[in-house]
Amino acid sequence: MKALVYQGPFHLEIEERKKPVPKPGEVLIEVKACGICGSDIHGYAGKTGRRTPPVIMGHEFSGILSGIGSEVQDLIKGQRVTVQPLLSCGECADCRSGRRAQCAYKSCLGAMSRDGAMTEYLCVDQHHVRILPEEVSFAQAAVVEPLAVAYRAVNSQEVKGKTVFVAGVGTIGLLTVMMLAARGARQIIVSDRSEYRLNLASRLGAGMTLNAAHDDFSRQIASLSEGKGIDLSFEAVGIGPTVSQALDCLKKGGHCVWIGNSAKMIELNMQQVVTRELSISGTYGYSDDDFSQALTMISSGKIAASSIVDRQVSLEEAPAVFDSLARGADQPVKCLIVF
Repeated sequence: MKALVYQGPFHLEIEERKKPVPKPGEVLIEVKACGICGSDIHGYAGKTGRRTPPVIMGHEFSGILSGIGSEVQDLIKGQRVTVQPLLSCGECADCRSGRRAQCAYKSCLGAMSRDGAMTEYLCVDQHHVRILPEEVSFAQAAVVEPLAVAYRAVNSQEVKGKTVFVAGVGTIGLLTVMMLAARGARQIIVSDRSEYRLNLASRLGAGMTLNAAHDDFSRQIASLSEGKGIDLSFEAVGIGPTVSQALDCLKKGGHCVWIGNSAKMIELNMQQVVTRELSISGTYGYSDDDFSQALTMISSGKIAASSIVDRQVSLEEAPAVFDSLARGADQPVKCLIVF
């Protein structure tokens, strides 16, 4: 089988690998679609240390059950599936309380040294498999994983009837916009530096867009809120400037949710947080239920997953696409590798 293997910063190779055989309790999946995540691009560029070469990246994927190991129950060959890629011990206090993303022993398919889905076949534990409803395509199913991240973030707050700001409308930011619209936010304001993404955000539920490259952010927010500020904000990039935006826009006593996970250290105005009594919370990953609910949001039509998939490429084209994305020469919202 063919696999896209990360060999080090800015170095990907397509290799021939032996087709895996499922162990007891595992299934073999023929991959049909795999999303390129922002974390994959950062890993490819060697910025995060979260990809240890040689490794096959890819954790947003869907496919067909091609083989069934012994001891597997209620799954059969030929079923269309997606996979919850966060792996945890299942026994610690965090796992038992449903907070598997906080497990001290967690790992993720396609991260660090654990091989993922940018390959024609891979084996996974049966308990991580989710059967796809007939109405969900392979491309849509590859969006379930990032949607689960946005689902958890939005559901951590009461958003109905509120004015909400989203800093950054890449994949997670746009999915956050769609979740906010589905949950009844009164008005959604977004900022980004890409007119393409801002226009897409408008079509997906944002009532106001601000281009961070040239719009007067403070004046626009003050005008919109009559000088009072915004109820709630979501930061979906993970860098200093967008964190500042997500805090600057808030009213006194406002709350900011951090989803972005890029820069390890940022600088913020502590006096602003203290004197205006702002609050900040982080959200990371998702639970098993978040993942299943995200799939339901797509199958029910409440989230238009296809709307953010704006490019599909072959495995052979993927190395050049990675390089283009990492160097900023190409900026699709969600690019899929399709098989």
